[in-house]
This record gives sequence, structure tokens and C-alpha cells, in this order.
Amino acid sequence: MMDFLCLINLFFFVFLTIYYPIYISKSLKLKLLNPITILVVVTMPIALFKAFFGPAYLLNDGLFDKYYNFAILMANIQLIITLYVTIILFKIFRSYHYSITNFLYKITPKWRIKRTKMFLVSFVFLLLFLISFYLLSSTFGFINWILSPRTGYQYHRVGAGEYYAFALLFLSTSFSILLLFLRKNKSIYLFSIVYIFFAWFLGSKHIMLNFCIYTITVLWFRNVDNLGKIIGYATPIIFIPMLLNFGSFDLSEIATYFDYYVNSAMYYKEYFSNGIDLFYGQIGLTDYWALVPRSLFPDKPYVYGFLLVNEHFFPGAAEATHTPAFGGPVPYFADFGLIGVIVYSFFNFQLWFQVFCYYIIFVDRRLERIISNPLYIYAVLILFAPNFLQFFPFPLSVFIFYFLVKLISFINRVVIRTS
Repeated sequence: MMDFLCLINLFFFVFLTIYYPIYISKSLKLKLLNPITILVVVTMPIALFKAFFGPAYLLNDGLFDKYYNFAILMANIQLIITLYVTIILFKIFRSYHYSITNFLYKITPKWRIKRTKMFLVSFVFLLLFLISFYLLSSTFGFINWILSPRTGYQYHRVGAGEYYAFALLFLSTSFSILLLFLRKNKSIYLFSIVYIFFAWFLGSKHIMLNFCIYTITVLWFRNVDNLGKIIGYATPIIFIPMLLNFGSFDLSEIATYFDYYVNSAMYYKEYFSNGIDLFYGQIGLTDYWALVPRSLFPDKPYVYGFLLVNEHFFPGAAEATHTPAFGGPVPYFADFGLIGVIVYSFFNFQLWFQVFCYYIIFVDRRLERIISNPLYIYAVLILFAPNFLQFFPFPLSVFIFYFLVKLISFINRVVIRTS
């Protein structure tokens, strides 16, 4: 009986993961293949490896481990609430469609977008990436980082985390803007390869994957023929450099890269064995330390926010900036238990804003409309730019985004005179 319930639990996880983007697509009257479902199609192998391959290989009871299944159950609860909130938000947006349209018109910047100026914007952000990357690599040595990006990423970001965050942000912004304004598909393919090569130096497989996904997203907006075939051919190619980044093809070692839900099972086992208590808000309250650069405040603690949980299981990992990840809403549960999962999932303001951006972008999804309005360009960056603002917690992310907006606006409005 327990095995049957486990299978039902796992089935619902897969069903909810797939159904959510399909529901959004139907609500926005999109065809089945669109930027939202493309993300699911391309990342599905990674998602399945995280959810199933790692636990099946590393846990003694495999996919029938009760603590692993509790982790999946918590993820299912979060997915159900996310779907419910999205349904409610779409109903609200439709009811106030004209009010939203008028509001967007009033807040839309009045300066005119120029293609040549946007190329300059992309170039400026690329320069900022190179500067940030050089400052980042000083912790390991520039040549050392170039030769072994993965080692740099895992062990040499201490004291330079802000440079890594800005390097990723600037590269993502440069890449995303450039691809929107290129005229020829061949140019998109060429520059995508160049930028994915740059992304490789940041040492993360997921970053490379997200750059590839954004390329496919732009091709969708351009109504490229045979996009399904392109995805079919591109997906295996995408995973080749990712596999090379593993450094080994041994299954047991590869499985350790997908230990997200294994770690979650370990947490829930510890919790139900009274080995770790709830933090009752301490995780959320201490997360403000993420706003403070260590270079400005050397005494900043290494353990704060969800790292409190990491430190319990992996002492010293936070200081080494090599903290294993946990699958599902463990941070929410670790603060307030099941109530935390429910409340945090309902009041996920990032989700609210994301759904709103989906609504305003896909009401009229012509590329010409998007690249003619600064507001829609910003929405595309927020929704689809790879790893955009990933390492900038709220409210710092708002200030950083405001800086990007002002810089883009300034470059577009500045007058360059040549004599």
C-alpha cells in the first residue's frame, strides 16, 4: 500500500510540473510550443535527474524512501498552491484589463528606442561583465579561473561574491538585449555560441543551459520555422558541454550532482527524528545579510538565512561557498513547518509579478511591439533573461534593476556627435 501511495505522489509531482506551463499557455491562448513550455521541454531532463535519478541511485530505499516522498509531497503542495494563485491572478487581470492597459500606458517611458543604441547598450554591459569577471578571478588567479572555471565557481568566490553576481547579471543583460535586436537568424546563432562560451567561464552548467534556452525563446518570438526540430537537435548538443563539466562519466559521481532531493530527504529525516528544530522565522529574518557585500563588511557572518540548515548538515561548507542545494520548499518548511510552506507559497510576490509580466507580454506577442517599447523589453529581461538578478535578493534586486533601467535609458537618449 505504501509503495502505491509513493507512486501516486511521484505521479502528481510529474503531472503538476508539466500541467502548470500548459495551463498558462492555454490561459494566454498560446500554442503548445512557446517560451513557457520550451523552458520545461529543455530543462525536463535536468528536473527528472534531480527529482528521480539522484534519489533512486543514492538512497537505500530509492524512490520509495519515506522521507524523500515527504519532500516530494511538500513540493506538490507548493505546486498546487502556485497553480491556484496563478488561476486567481489571471482572473483578476482579465477583469481589470483596460485599467491595466491604461496604467501601462502612463508608466511607459517616452524615449524612443533605437536599434543602434541598443547594440551600444549590449556592448557596454559586455564591458561591465569583463571588468567584473576580472575582479572576480583575482581570488583564484585569472589564468587559473580560465583553465578551471568549475573550481573557481565552487571554491574561490569567498570575498568576491558580488563580482560573480554582477558578472552574471551584466553578461545576461548584454546577451538578452543583443539577441532581441539582431536582424538575421544566422547572427543569433553566431552570437549565442560566443556568449555561451563566455557563460562557460562562470563555472555553472545551469547558466549555460539557460543561455541556450533564451536563444530558443528569441527564435520563437521571431516565428522561426521548424522550431521544434531546432529544439530536438539543440537539446543533445546543449548537454554535451554540461556533461564535460561534470569531469567524470561515472554514474555514482554524476548522481551526486543531482542530490537535491536526497538532501531534502536527509533534512526531513533529521527533523522527524528531533535532530533539528524549526527556526521560527530566523531563516527569513537573517537573510538580510545577503544584501551586505563581504568586501565592505569583512565580519559578515558566513551562516545566515537557509545556510543555517546547510551548516547543520555540512559544517564549514558555507564559509567555503560550496553549499549543497535542497529540492522543494525546504527553506519554507525549515522556518515554520507545513504552515510555512502554505503561507510562503501563497504570498510569493515574485510569482505574482512573474504572472503579471506573462500577461502583459503575451497579450500581443509580436517582436516588433516588444522591441519598440522599453517597458516590454524590461519585462522580457525579467521573465526570460538567463539567471537575471539571480543573486540579488529583494529589495536589493529592485535597486539594481532600477540602475539597469536608467543606464539603458541614458545610453538611448545620449546624443553622440561626430565632427
